[in-house]
Amino acid sequence: MPVPQKLTPQEVQQQLFDALMEQIEPKLMTGARKETAAELAAMNPETRAEWMRYFHSAYEEFLKRWPEFAANASKEVGKMGKAMVQISGDADASALKNIEKLFDDNVSPSSAA
Repeated sequence: MPVPQKLTPQEVQQQLFDALMEQIEPKLMTGARKETAAELAAMNPETRAEWMRYFHSAYEEFLKRWPEFAANASKEVGKMGKAMVQISGDADASALKNIEKLFDDNVSPSSAA
């Protein structure tokens, strides 16, 4: 099983930004910015101004939702961490029982040669 790659704080922030912005306006996600900029550049000034007002309101909505979104994401990560510790502990306990059973089976008086 491959070891998950540790993300940098910037990568985590980008993923969180995109997860929330996708709900508000996908054209403003980090991966879509170049395409969105090209679309804006090709528009006539009036249409571009309308889109810029719309994007401004989308960013305002993002800023309004961000604190709750980030807090919930942090809680979810904490829950996942606790679950992983529990799963790991359960797996370790199961492995230990298997080792003990193998040891007992191989060391029991009936298995002596």
